[in-house]
Amino acid sequence: MKIFMKILKNVLGWVLDRLKEKSTWLALFAGLATMLGVELQPELKEAIMTAGMAVVSAVAIGVAEQK
Repeated sequence: MKIFMKILKNVLGWVLDRLKEKSTWLALFAGLATMLGVELQPELKEAIMTAGMAVVSAVAIGVAEQK
């Protein structure tokens, strides 16, 4: 069980690191918009990416680090 928790923590850390990157948000929303057939204005994309990065930062603040 300890090995599983270590792996889970490493994967979660990697995911949180990727979600802090602007390019990840751009790819997620571009892909989602394409799947849904939605066209987004560049300004709206920027606002969505900024909001997403703010949410991830807030989550990262709330996650305790292993001591």
